[in-house]
Amino acid sequence: AMSAFEGADQRSEAQRDRTFNMRQDANHRIHLADYTSSSSTSSSFSSSSSSSSSSSSSSSSAFPSTSVDDFNDVSVLFAGVGDGRHVFATVIDAAAQWKSLGQEHPKPRMHFTLLDIKDATLARDLILLWSIDRLARYRAENNEEEAIMESALLMYLYAGEIMPLYLYDRLVQIIANIAQALPRVDDGHGGDNNDGSLPSWIHIHHHHPGTLPSILKVLDNWRRKPYYTIHQILEKADKQKEMGNPYVERDLANQEDNRPSFMKEAEAERRKKPKMEITDEMLSMFPFPPEMSLAERRALVANVSEDKDYEMSRRLMETVGEGSTGLDVMFYLKQHILVPPIELRDRHAPLSWVWEATSVQKSRSETEAEEFSSHMKNDWMVNPVFFYKDESKQEDGFLHISQHVPSELIHSMYGNVLPFQSSPFMSGSYVHYFNTLADSFLVVKEHLAISFIVGEVVECLRWMKVINDNNNNNNFEKAASSSSPSSQQHQPTQFNRIFFSNIPDYIGGPLSVFTYAMPHLKQHPDSFVMFNILLNPNKFKDYADYCWTYTRLPTLESHVNYFGARHLVGSCWGVDPRWNAVPLPLKFNQLPKQEDFTLWLLQLFFFLCFPEERSSYEVIRIEHPLNLLTYIAVLGRLVEVGYPAHWMSGVLTSLLSGSVRTTARPPSSTIVKFDASLAPVMTGPFLPDLEVAVAAHRTSFPFGVIGNVPLPGDIQQYVLPMPAIKEDTGHPTAPVLVLYFVPAMRNTVRSVREHVVRNTAEGYLINIWRWDGVRKQATFWMTEKRMDHMVKN
Repeated sequence: AMSAFEGADQRSEAQRDRTFNMRQDANHRIHLADYTSSSSTSSSFSSSSSSSSSSSSSSSSAFPSTSVDDFNDVSVLFAGVGDGRHVFATVIDAAAQWKSLGQEHPKPRMHFTLLDIKDATLARDLILLWSIDRLARYRAENNEEEAIMESALLMYLYAGEIMPLYLYDRLVQIIANIAQALPRVDDGHGGDNNDGSLPSWIHIHHHHPGTLPSILKVLDNWRRKPYYTIHQILEKADKQKEMGNPYVERDLANQEDNRPSFMKEAEAERRKKPKMEITDEMLSMFPFPPEMSLAERRALVANVSEDKDYEMSRRLMETVGEGSTGLDVMFYLKQHILVPPIELRDRHAPLSWVWEATSVQKSRSETEAEEFSSHMKNDWMVNPVFFYKDESKQEDGFLHISQHVPSELIHSMYGNVLPFQSSPFMSGSYVHYFNTLADSFLVVKEHLAISFIVGEVVECLRWMKVINDNNNNNNFEKAASSSSPSSQQHQPTQFNRIFFSNIPDYIGGPLSVFTYAMPHLKQHPDSFVMFNILLNPNKFKDYADYCWTYTRLPTLESHVNYFGARHLVGSCWGVDPRWNAVPLPLKFNQLPKQEDFTLWLLQLFFFLCFPEERSSYEVIRIEHPLNLLTYIAVLGRLVEVGYPAHWMSGVLTSLLSGSVRTTARPPSSTIVKFDASLAPVMTGPFLPDLEVAVAAHRTSFPFGVIGNVPLPGDIQQYVLPMPAIKEDTGHPTAPVLVLYFVPAMRNTVRSVREHVVRNTAEGYLINIWRWDGVRKQATFWMTEKRMDHMVKN
């Protein structure tokens, strides 16, 4: 399926699926065609770890489609950028298009914002970009010796848990150089870098709180001696693969199995099943040397993994390139060693048998094994950027690597923008990829700026909104008239593309996208925000049901009238959903009736306060993490969409009164049924949270609120020690965790939900709070007046 921008694109369907393409019409105006991802199961930009994202995710170009009058400035936000493969794909794609246009054609200024909640993820991406810049320089100078060393380093940075010592030394020096180039927090720099040490197109914005200090902290961490030995790394990888679960966490000291009981039970059941036998027919399909006997093939395959022979074999057959022996893939699966590029074979004599395909059929002697073991111990080191141990947190720093197979990863990196380069060894495919990427950066870097922001995506978008509201203009557009490198250091706040990966799975679905991201999307027909659904697509009947679950709007079309968001293409299972922003503000005749709008707004209020009941033990879950701070943000967005301010003011005033007469009800089950008759519904249990949310935003409200509304100074922070609470309180699939203050001596036989649904709830339900499982204490906010009332009662 193609988006609404397909129009004048005359390329074949296969071409359109593979890449964005610039094209020129009769007037030589430039257009950018749309792109449709061919990957239906992958996250576009994983932020789940500082390692490579899942190898099932194919890289995709994000180069935006735009018209000639908006062609000078292109800005893209990669939220949850992960390992950066989509940024790289976009650079490769852009360079290919520019080459086809010729040197004389004007080129757009491009700004990519890389955002991730993981500081180690962005620190690793920064190292990758620095190394790519070096590789580009070596290739431009025809320095083949340094170029192969740099491309080999990039391969290990991206895909290897351990690396040769000479590349490790090279990496440590690069990390030191980057740390030296970045301004320190206390050096008096008041603005952006660049002092000339970083590549001109890389920018770490000093004015964003937290980004620079957190990246420097990670770099300093990686410069030290690795926390773990090669033996510990390989042991961890073996145990994760053996257990077949990417969510395993084990302590190195005692190897205690800390998984939930249902995971242990599932594994026990799996081990009871008979193992799948690898037949001679399967072995004959392997890309082994023809002279290798079936017995020798079986012996080699059997060494991969006791429990996963068939699975690993199937993956091997699917991932090796044409003409490959597959021996380096097998060697990785057995030893976790990524074989270096063949150009560096003189440095690795104990690995010569891997490059000499026929010798693998001979069994390794004890002497060879000892030689290889010595080579590993003395000449290899742990790849520090694959592991990050934050000493301020109680975590071991290991990444989940049970699904990490470099031969699959390289295929996903080529993705939809670069024909896969087959090679006898997968290192050749990695080298070709990074060489192409480096050459592409040479083409575009004079017109490119890449900035880094560390933080949670909603908080970062709110930070951008403050900048945008203060300036009433896009900072990047202000600088567009200047051609100096420093002019590209300003942070855009409006984007042609916003890529969310599957982050909405965890932050409230499309409600957060429409509330926090849509204000940063350029109001242009070719701009869009894109996100996908990986956590729970099978929980929904269709895409409309998915959206209703989070927004409470019944149809996809209704989102235009309520949020100014138009659905372009996509569903839960196929093409990733895309939405663009309609011209705002909406005209009054485009708005729903006030009574319909009020009913929806009240239903959304009760939903955010108290999501519908779901089983706490469903493995596939729907996350509902939002509270009434989001509700206040929704009200502000609705005013921007074009709703009369007094509509929101009236609803908020009614809610603050403690009771509202409506057909809306707190949801009691997955299916929400509206009562046929009007009736008063108590809002008293939710008032402490609502007062906190209103007080926090009162000075920025675009409307007034009637009644006794607290001021920010009326809100106090309270800390409640709860030492009797078990550390594992709650369940990872629970829909919401609340504090419930119940009046003393009241009947508490009924559940909290029963009281709320029956409109008999007493006391206060607190959603805006923080639980510290280490100190066993809850932090929450409330007016002094309400706290005094609680103490007296």
